[in-house]
Amino acid sequence: MSKTNKIVLISFIVALCAVIAIMSICLGVLRSTLKDYKERLNYSYQSSFYSLNDEMNNIETSLSKLSVSNSAKMQEKYLTEIASLCETAQNSLSMLPLEHNLISSTYKFVNQLGGYASSLNQKLVGGNELDVVDSKQIEDLHKSSLKLKKELNDLSLVVGSDYSIVDNMSSSKLKANNF
Repeated sequence: MSKTNKIVLISFIVALCAVIAIMSICLGVLRSTLKDYKERLNYSYQSSFYSLNDEMNNIETSLSKLSVSNSAKMQEKYLTEIASLCETAQNSLSMLPLEHNLISSTYKFVNQLGGYASSLNQKLVGGNELDVVDSKQIEDLHKSSLKLKKELNDLSLVVGSDYSIVDNMSSSKLKANNF
């Protein structure tokens, strides 16, 4: 092999090593950036989930207070709270990476509860009182919210234990819960 060929070969090998080193560095930076984005996305999903959990706990508490309240003023207060919490819960629910068919019944429940609370509030503002049918409906809604609250609290134990929503988005683990 001639001296020129050796120089070309050595130059090629050095250049190839430099390219591989640069690509390795770029790949490392890309992986690190991807990991950071993944952690941020997971944090965002967890934040939405915990917000939903808190809102459902507060909805249940407000429904409980509403069911025993005899004061129209306090009933208005609780109904306004419930309607507002339902709107916030809908926003939190929509931020979760779940298929629509998995959360449709929960979304529907929260949406209808918020609308019903607003309707009852308008009834009170108009000078009417809540009747026996309204009280029964509030009691039934409270029972449903208790069930949903329990399911979300159970799920929060899973989400809070080194669980990555991002890693399990396509897993049956998230799909198996009864959102």
